[in-house]
Amino acid sequence: CHICLGRHPHPTAKCQATELWSGGKARCSRASNGRIINGRGSVLCTDWQRPTGCTDPSGKHLHECSGCGSHEHGANSCPEAQT
Repeated sequence: CHICLGRHPHPTAKCQATELWSGGKARCSRASNGRIINGRGSVLCTDWQRPTGCTDPSGKHLHECSGCGSHEHGANSCPEAQT
């Protein structure tokens, strides 16, 4: 899940968790339109969070891990994600 970083069965596209699966504070949330937003209100790239990442170099969307804020990987590869 791009919000709680959990791999347990739940509706991940609608996750509104305020805590990570591990109990820590979630750094991102879902906007009313379903987009992932960070604490500054910036919209994160959903594709970047997936295992395949995003190949769009246009800069139109933020390539930032929803779990830890890294620009090196997305939520699926985040070291804080549930294994």
